[in-house]
Amino acid sequence: MDASTAMTLSNVTISDKLLCGRRKSDFDFAVEKPLHEIMWKVITENPTWEFKVHEYYGQVKSETMDTRPRITVSKFAVFKDGEEIGKIDRDYRYDQGGHVFSITSNAIRNERERISSYRTKDAKKALAAIKKTFSNKSVGERVNEALAEANRVVGRQTSRKRGDHQSALHSLVPLMKAFAFVQHPDEFKKYAVISGQAHNLAKLREAEAEMLTVTDIEAKFKSDKGTSLVLLSSGKYLVKTGDDIQLYDDNTLPLDMRGKLGMLKLVEPEQMIEGVGCRATTEVFVLLTAERELA
Repeated sequence: MDASTAMTLSNVTISDKLLCGRRKSDFDFAVEKPLHEIMWKVITENPTWEFKVHEYYGQVKSETMDTRPRITVSKFAVFKDGEEIGKIDRDYRYDQGGHVFSITSNAIRNERERISSYRTKDAKKALAAIKKTFSNKSVGERVNEALAEANRVVGRQTSRKRGDHQSALHSLVPLMKAFAFVQHPDEFKKYAVISGQAHNLAKLREAEAEMLTVTDIEAKFKSDKGTSLVLLSSGKYLVKTGDDIQLYDDNTLPLDMRGKLGMLKLVEPEQMIEGVGCRATTEVFVLLTAERELA
C-alpha cells in the first residue's frame, strides 16, 4: 500500500474548502515527495491520531475526460484527543539537492533555540522523530500555557478598563471644573444632563465599577492569593491554587468552584464578573476563592 491509499482512511480528514462540497471518496489523492515515503506507515500505525489536510496544505487538480479530480497533499497537521501534537511537512534544501522531511512538534520546538523543525532527508530518521516527539502536552506544560494566557488576558483587560476610565474622565473635566467644584456636587448630575454629557457620566460610573472588578482580580491573580486557575481538559478540571495542582471531574469539583465556573461559562472569553473571576478563554478560567482570602 502507498501513501495515496492511506489518504482514504477514516483518520485522514480533508478541509471543506479543498473538497468544494464533494465527498472525500469523489477524489483521487497524491502525496508530495518525500512525504509519500512515510505517510502510509505513519497513518496506518497510528489509528488514534487524526491527520488533517487544510486548504493551504494541498492543491486540487480539476478532472478531465479521463481522470477524476485529484488532491495533491504537501503537509499534514496531526492531532490526538483534539490536541495538535505535530506537523509533517517538507522543505526545499539547496545543499541537499531537493525536498527533505520537516517535522515539527512541541518537544522539537523546546529543544531548538532558532529552528522550530527537525529537517532530514532520511525517511527512517523522520519516522523516528515522529515516534519520539509526537505526544500530548504534559499537565505541567498545559498549566504553564494556561497560566501565561490568563496573565496576558488579565493584564490586557486591566489596561483596557483603565483606558476607558481615563477617557471618560477626561471628557468630564471641563464640566467637573465648571460645576462640580465651583457650584454644588449634588447638582452635578443634573448639570451633566443639561450639558448633553450624561452619557459620559454614565460611562465614568460604569468604568469605575468595572475597573474595581478587574484591578481586584489582577492584584489577587498576580500575588497568587485569593484566586485559582482552572483549565478544562478532556472533560476534567485542572485546578491550580498556589503551588497545588488538583484534577477534578464534574462530581468532585468543589461546590463553590462549580457555581462560579458555571457563571463564567455563560459569558464570552475575556469577560470578568465581580466577586466571581475571569473567563480568559473557552478553556481557561480564573476564580476568586474566598477561602484563600481569609487564610
